[in-house]
Amino acid sequence: MSSLSQQTPDLPLSLPRRPYGLWVQIALLAAVLLAYHFMLLSRGARLGAVNPQTSPLYGDIQHYPTFALKAQALLWTAAAALLATGWLLLMWRALRRRTMPVALLAVLPLAAFAVNASVQMTNGGPPALLQPFKELGYEYYADVPRVESVGQFLHDYVELAPTLGLHPGTHPPGGVLLLYLVNKAVGGGVVSAVLASIAIGALGSILAFLIARRLYGPSTAIIAAGLYVVTPNLVIYGATCMDAVFAFFPLVGIYLYVRSLEERPLLYGALAGLALGLAAMFTYATSVVGMFIAIHGLLRLAGRRDQRIVWSLGACGVAFVAFFLSLYAATGFNLIAALHHAIDWDSRLMDKAKATLTRRLTIGVGNLAAFLIMVGIPAAVLWLRQLWPAIKHGLKGDSLVLAFVLALLICCFSGLFTMEVERIWLFFSPLVLIPAAAWLDRWHSQHPHWRLGLWLGLLTLLQTLLLELRIDTGS
Repeated sequence: MSSLSQQTPDLPLSLPRRPYGLWVQIALLAAVLLAYHFMLLSRGARLGAVNPQTSPLYGDIQHYPTFALKAQALLWTAAAALLATGWLLLMWRALRRRTMPVALLAVLPLAAFAVNASVQMTNGGPPALLQPFKELGYEYYADVPRVESVGQFLHDYVELAPTLGLHPGTHPPGGVLLLYLVNKAVGGGVVSAVLASIAIGALGSILAFLIARRLYGPSTAIIAAGLYVVTPNLVIYGATCMDAVFAFFPLVGIYLYVRSLEERPLLYGALAGLALGLAAMFTYATSVVGMFIAIHGLLRLAGRRDQRIVWSLGACGVAFVAFFLSLYAATGFNLIAALHHAIDWDSRLMDKAKATLTRRLTIGVGNLAAFLIMVGIPAAVLWLRQLWPAIKHGLKGDSLVLAFVLALLICCFSGLFTMEVERIWLFFSPLVLIPAAAWLDRWHSQHPHWRLGLWLGLLTLLQTLLLELRIDTGS
């Protein structure tokens, strides 16, 4: 186990001799979240743009108007189930051997790609992969023709933003530019854009594996790789949703930051800052990843007084600022002006009542509930089981868990996010999956004859497929 893991061996975890209590806790959390949904439904409460029928999740009730569409949905669901189950069995075999072959690691993003695409095609077969990219006035690909060159688009972005579609107009220019570069490099129109988007999103699975391996060791990384491919929000939004693409660079930043705490803090800290700079070119939500890194670093610094943390955080911050100063000098792109426009546009779209304390608390609880549902109820329960020991042992406990729960609560209740966080925070999902995998790793090391991780993975897969068949996320 890496020295970076704050899961110190002498800090006891809540490890039962039998997993029956865990199943009860999973059922209880599911029941609580379901009761919360029915409470919102009975009140007709509208949380931001969320439909009361699916609250706290964003979407509409899924409808299959013809028998052919129902049959097609079931066919692709079966395909996704077979692919994902096969992957979970491969991960179980690797876990028993306590090693992840390089060839299997190379297959990881392919497995994520295949499962994500299969699940998306339950909405109408292969054309369902293309449909979201064709939505004029809403999605990114429709504004690719507005790009004459990368420099031109960056220079003119603040002026162009009000004339772009909803998402490209309220996000930084990276999404449109990425699709432009893909078309420039390989052609293929919307098909190449879709395939590239799914592929980049699937590469996040490799980063989650690498982060888990550095923090908790190889067997935890194997479990995290298994869970990643079946986690609801990572699967449902992993195909034809640009938020999966947007999660890539934040995860690169987290990995480089984690590495900087073990070796060459100036180099890897600076690279982490550059990665976060690139991430901020796709989504302003990247700022919360920077907040998580700062909280994590300060907690470690308070507990260990390690000078490498200071160098790492300093290099990260300097590199982030230098990235945007250099971009401004080279192209004239003004991040602050673009952000101001996005905030102004968003404030006109959203309910002004969210500024009241009651409204903020209501939205905050909805944000938290939606995120816990879509990260997978089994993983959420395991993460919560890690949370109590981390709090109990304070600065000597698991700093990853402590830092993330603080960042998550700030994000939920700050008023910065008005629902839809189950897709916006895709980059946060591994920060739940990895501690959950660490709990399972420790449990399996004491109870090697139980297949708890495999069964929890299959349960998570079942939740993912049921959510996809029940809720039309519009992606």
